[in-house]
Amino acid sequence: MTPRAISHDEDTYPSPEQFNPERWTKDDKLDTDMRDTTAIFGFGRRICPGRFVANSMMFLTIVTILAAFDIGKSDGEDEPKVEYTSAIQ
Repeated sequence: MTPRAISHDEDTYPSPEQFNPERWTKDDKLDTDMRDTTAIFGFGRRICPGRFVANSMMFLTIVTILAAFDIGKSDGEDEPKVEYTSAIQ
């Protein structure tokens, strides 16, 4: 079974095509009972050799963003108009 098929299994992940970060939480906390959270990296002999590098890079990216920017909830006033793209620029 391919990682794509596993990550799009509707029995495990309801509405797999929809972006839904809440699927990983339960009662506003990380759901530690969620199965197959690392299934995207594969299994057994064919598991991704770069999985640890990918996890480390995600950690470093998030930590760098949190350290460099003041992130907070908007008060709703004078919000700039933002245009989103599907690529990193």
